[in-house]
Amino acid sequence: MQTYLVHMRHPVRLWRELGPAGFSVFQLVVGGTVLAALVHPFFLAELTFRWIAGDTDVLFAPLAATTIASGYLASGLLALLGLKRRGLLGSAWVLLTMPAHWLLLSGAAWRALYQLARDPYRWEKTEHGLARTSRAAEKTAFLPQQSLAARMTNRVFSGPKTDTCRQRSSGFRFRKYASR
Repeated sequence: MQTYLVHMRHPVRLWRELGPAGFSVFQLVVGGTVLAALVHPFFLAELTFRWIAGDTDVLFAPLAATTIASGYLASGLLALLGLKRRGLLGSAWVLLTMPAHWLLLSGAAWRALYQLARDPYRWEKTEHGLARTSRAAEKTAFLPQQSLAARMTNRVFSGPKTDTCRQRSSGFRFRKYASR
């Protein structure tokens, strides 16, 4: 979300830097992903209510169905490709939880939007490489590992990892995208 907003501060400049095709891909991939996550619960609720009521003759029902179906299909295909590349196709059954994943993704997107509006200089950082099958875990396999209980205890007592932009008080501005 922040990536999209930062790049779209100057859309004409971005158009010139990426070209028409790159700009379109950026809109679809970065902007479309955020937008799809934000509208997903509304589209899913609309389809659910219409299915329960037996009503399918509505203007936006095809939009909701197409958006949800294409989102699930694209996510599922990309996930299958990733599982195949990592040699983990035996775990493909987990893709059946895609609707729950999308609801959680939507919740995270709405939370991010709220946090962005409330405190734009603070964000929660994602820890990567925690799964045993991640590439980061493979590189550090020889290092002593903390137990899951120890990691959870540290997380509970230290709170979420956040970063408050210290540059805010110093007048820091993003140099590349500062207003010119």
